[in-house]
Amino acid sequence: MLKLNLNPKKEFLKFLIGNLIVIALSITLILIFQSLIYLAVLVIGILLYSYAFFYRYDQFEEDKRKRLEVEFVEVFSYLRIYLINKETVYSALTKANEYTLKEMNNKINEFLLKIDEDKSIIPFLEFGKYFHNKTIEEVMISLYQMVDGGYADNYINQFILVFENLRKRSNEENLHNRYKKMNNLNLITLVGSGYLMLVMLIVIVTVIGEMTNGF
Repeated sequence: MLKLNLNPKKEFLKFLIGNLIVIALSITLILIFQSLIYLAVLVIGILLYSYAFFYRYDQFEEDKRKRLEVEFVEVFSYLRIYLINKETVYSALTKANEYTLKEMNNKINEFLLKIDEDKSIIPFLEFGKYFHNKTIEEVMISLYQMVDGGYADNYINQFILVFENLRKRSNEENLHNRYKKMNNLNLITLVGSGYLMLVMLIVIVTVIGEMTNGF
């Protein structure tokens, strides 16, 4: 929650309210139909709601990472221009960071501070690993090679080649993620519909049973 800048108290309150609604609906059905079978509805409802509630954190984290990854590609497009114009890596990063949003701006500022403290490849590797993307790690390694080996054409060309590969993969992955999100939404809709149908089926069976017993 803290990593996602969410308020734990508010999140707990949402979780509590959601479960209370499920409990209230289930108790209402139990009282109306005088049947303990609705305890199954209660248990299933709480399990489904809890799973959906906590799963959204993973989705939020993944969305944040993907959002920063897309911004990484945009920012490093500016970085590439500065490097081609013979700017130093540090200067190019500083200037490219002017075009970033808050989250990426903070990440790059942290990265620049670590570069000031540690002149080795470690800050570059740590920054690349944050994105959980091997191609971004390769981009950062090629960027460090320009710091360590100078601004020879072969290093710049290698950086451009790796970066273009990242841009291509990023575009393909964004398209794939859109389809994945649509599939996840469809799955959640199907699960929700299935739960409602189960509740309706139990209600219908209970009503028919009571009508039969009445006659």
